[in-house]
Formats: sequence, C-alpha cells, structure tokens
Amino acid sequence: MLLVEWAIARWLIDSQNSEEFFYALLLGGAVLYFAQSDPIFQNGARRSLRHWLWVSGLGFILLYGVMVSPGSGLLVGFLSLAAVGAGLGLQVRAFLFVGTALLILNLTDQFVLLNATFPFVKWVLGIVAGVALIWMAADFERRREQWIAIAQTWRSTLDEWE
Repeated sequence: MLLVEWAIARWLIDSQNSEEFFYALLLGGAVLYFAQSDPIFQNGARRSLRHWLWVSGLGFILLYGVMVSPGSGLLVGFLSLAAVGAGLGLQVRAFLFVGTALLILNLTDQFVLLNATFPFVKWVLGIVAGVALIWMAADFERRREQWIAIAQTWRSTLDEWE
C-alpha cells in the first residue's frame, strides 16, 4: 500500500498538479484502506477503533475539501453524497454520519459563498427553505406517532450496523 501511495504521490508531483485536495484524498484514502483491510480490526474488540479510523479518514478528506479548498464545493458535495450512499448501502454508520455532517457543512459553506456573490438569491433560498421547514413541521405534528415509530425503527436498525 505504501508503494502505491508513493507512486501516486510521485505522479501528482511529476504532473505538477497544484490541487491540494488530491493529496488529502490520497492520505485519507490510505487511512480508509488501512482500516478496512487490516485483519487486526476485524474482531469485535477493535471494531470501535476501525469505526474511528473510518471517521477520521473520511472526515479528513471531506473537511479538508470544505475548509482548505474553496473551489472544490461540487466535488466535496458529490463525495459527501457518495459517502452517505456508501453508508446506507454497506450499513456503515461512520460513512453515513460523516457524509451527512459534511454535506450539511458544505451546503452551508456554499450558501455563504452564494450570498457573497448574489445577495438576492439568499432571500429566495431563505423563503423556500422557510416554507419547506414549516411544511415539514406541520407534517410532523400531523403524523407524530408515525414519525416516532419510524425514528425508533431507524435507531434500532442503526444500532445493528457496523
């Protein structure tokens, strides 16, 4: 794995790629690969450590994209959605939680950048978001028992995930 990482890093340097996000992707990907493939983390005693390695590897990639590379909002949004999809498909809570948290953070960041560029769009999006939140709150109040049952079912299902 180290040789593959070294070869990719050399290729990035030789091609004079100045996009720092790819280097963060390389480092975070190595942590994710290590957490998934190392047999030490397969038994029950070290599964918690594997969970935190998944969180740190994926969190490093996505958080680096949001905080350091301001032009990678679309890429980070796509990767966050992919992490949420992987979390749902593979039933891994770390991917689901980190993907969701960083998707929300990225959307907030992009909203702030959009506000700085086009202030009128802030009002339009704010009104649409407000109407959507009022509609969701009204729907929740109307079907409170159903939503509580769904939330309890999801919680018990998430407890069984890795």
